Amino acid sequence: MTRDATPAAGSAAACSSNVRAAWKAMFALAATQQGLQQLSDLFSTCQPLQSEDDVNLLAALYINAWDTLAMGNFPYPSNYLSGSVDLPPWPFR
Repeated sequence: MTRDATPAAGSAAACSSNVRAAWKAMFALAATQQGLQQLSDLFSTCQPLQSEDDVNLLAALYINAWDTLAMGNFPYPSNYLSGSVDLPPWPFR
């Protein structure tokens, strides 16, 4: 997954470092009630995030999404993962 976020796989030069920085920022915000509210607003969660455990679940959701896109990161449209809907070429980008 990390390789797909690098220029070697066609992603922007800052992609992988931006993702790493985003994780650090997300977990730092999870440490305070104000930060939890900011994350709830930023991600438009259905219910307010109330704990670091909630943020871990939110992070897992995004990790799973990126993992899925990385598995289908082909240079052509593919429904390898979705079954009926084609992902665009290089969906991880």
